[in-house]
Amino acid sequence: ELLVTSHDRDGTGFGYDLDLVRAIADRVDAPLIASGGARTAADVESAFRAGATGALLAGVLHDDATTVRNLRLELASLGRELRPC
Repeated sequence: ELLVTSHDRDGTGFGYDLDLVRAIADRVDAPLIASGGARTAADVESAFRAGATGALLAGVLHDDATTVRNLRLELASLGRELRPC
């Protein structure tokens, strides 16, 4: 399992570095967790579409910008199937 963090995006809320996520996902056969830059459920969905199998959301949750429940609801509304919690 790889945790891929874009230091250029970390804490910005501009979304994950999708080019970086895609480049690594295309070259490795291991689960990949995107990290650095997420602010919305759409950012998470974009990371999944780029090849990530997980997403780190520390800043957005620590800053109380949203909740895990709200993110899950938004991802479900985008058509993302989620594991039960």
